[in-house]
Order: sequence, then C-alpha cells, then structure tokens
Amino acid sequence: MSELTVKRNYCDEHHENDHWLDENFKCHGRDLADIQRKGYSYAKHIGGGWFKLIEKYTPARAAALQQDLVWEMAAEAHDSLHAPYYEPDFDF
Repeated sequence: MSELTVKRNYCDEHHENDHWLDENFKCHGRDLADIQRKGYSYAKHIGGGWFKLIEKYTPARAAALQQDLVWEMAAEAHDSLHAPYYEPDFDF
C-alpha cells in the first residue's frame, strides 16, 4: 500500500492557509475529507505537525497487490532455478 505524508501549511497553489501539503509542497486537499475522497485514510501523527496517511483498502487494490505478489513469487522461483545450489561452509 502506498503512504502519503502531509502537513497543514500555506498553499501557494490556492493562496490559502491550512491546506494539506506533502514534503514537496504539493497540495492534497483543503481538509482531511478531500484527502479521504482521493483514497487515503488517517494512519498516525509522526511529529512536527506531519501526519502519515495510508491508501484505503479496496477490493480492486487488494487484487492488484495480490497480482504483484504472484509476479514476485514467479520471478523468485525463476531466479532460484538458475542459481547454483550450494551449502554454506560453516567453520565452527
């Protein structure tokens, strides 16, 4: 899942105070409801006025994550087939 770290600050894009901006000063909304409509939910306060938000769970997102896992497992199996077998040499 992706994460978004935001802080309330002055927004150059909208020329208003108290918008939620990320570390690159990109505006993500006027309030947390705007950010939630974009697919994120509150995770935790991480200090210094920064909040970490996580992408909301949706069945479509879960299916995409599962497909990514399938590809990773297939790639790992492919790599392990072509890697030479060896036993670690332990000197005790």
